[in-house]
Amino acid sequence: MLPKKHRLSLRGDFHAVFQGRIKARSGPFRIMCNENNLTYNRFGFVVSLVVSKKAVIRNKIRRRLYAIVQHIFPTLLSGYDCVVWAYPEATELGYQEIEGHMRQMFERIRMLKL
Repeated sequence: MLPKKHRLSLRGDFHAVFQGRIKARSGPFRIMCNENNLTYNRFGFVVSLVVSKKAVIRNKIRRRLYAIVQHIFPTLLSGYDCVVWAYPEATELGYQEIEGHMRQMFERIRMLKL
């Protein structure tokens, strides 16, 4: 789990990210980012009822996303708020496949440090 200061929690923060122009999609995931005035990144995850009616499955996907972002976190540029949105096909993917999609999205929006 990411530390609290690295998580988006307020509705207004999510809406601000949705208005941002930095977007990418890879497989069953979409990422939207917006610059913030902080020296660190904050992340939020949206895994809605459309993905699965079962909370166990939605939480499993959310936990995997948190773990992947925590693993990739040191290699990311700082100063962004990001929201990762999952689609129903995410339930069929394993951890390695999800990680591949996440890395691909971060490369597309040029957030990975070289």
